[in-house]
This record gives sequence, structure tokens and C-alpha cells, in this order.
Amino acid sequence: MAQHSLVVAAILQAQGCPAQVVLQGILHDAPEAYLGDMPTPLKRLLKDYREVEERVWQTVALRFGMPGTLAPEVKQADQLALNAEAHLL
Repeated sequence: MAQHSLVVAAILQAQGCPAQVVLQGILHDAPEAYLGDMPTPLKRLLKDYREVEERVWQTVALRFGMPGTLAPEVKQADQLALNAEAHLL
């Protein structure tokens, strides 16, 4: 999880994103530290899980002074990193 987050942040930094967006990249999976890593298809089936995950994210965002909504660049970099990891691993 930590390595993935650093890869996402490195992608964002290489794209010239502002520090605030890079920080979101580092912390985008922070709720997993509290809730565990769960596959996305399973998350979709558990309505309450999504709500709890969102509450944890909002708390992390508030603590680090970030917007509560992830920048679209973070979602793109996350998908790019996931695709590369799936190919390489």
C-alpha cells in the first residue's frame, strides 16, 4: 500500500501537479490503514462500507488540510499505477 501511494505521488509530481495534489496522491488510500484493503467489486456490494470509507477519508483530508474530493489527476495516476503494477507483478 505504501509503495503504491508513493508511485501515485511520483506520477503526479512528474506531471507537474501542485503539492496539494501530490499530497492527495500520497494519502489517497489512507482509509485502508483503518479499514483494511478490500477489492473494489466487494466495496460496491457493501453500501455501509463506502459510507465509512468516505467518513475516514474526510477526516484524513481535514487533518491534512486537503479538499475532501480527490483531484481527478489522483484518480488517473492511481489507475495508471494499478495498471503498471498488474502488468509488472
